[in-house]
Amino acid sequence: SIAPAVRARGDAKAVIGPPVQVIETTAEQLDVDLIVIGARGHGVIDRLLGSIAAKVVNHATRSVLVVRSPQRLID
Repeated sequence: SIAPAVRARGDAKAVIGPPVQVIETTAEQLDVDLIVIGARGHGVIDRLLGSIAAKVVNHATRSVLVVRSPQRLID
């Protein structure tokens, strides 16, 4: 099993500013190995303008893991 060998530490931080720039700057300042970011996928608008998660993936100098929210079932 790989799990026992993994030692992960996480921190939370609140910073005011442009999201992509703040995420990138903070990742560099903290010398992180991995940026984990959520994506909600708002549809067409996200595809046209680009989401924050997509911009972080395209511009970050660190590895990025995007976690998508589970799709809701439509009744």
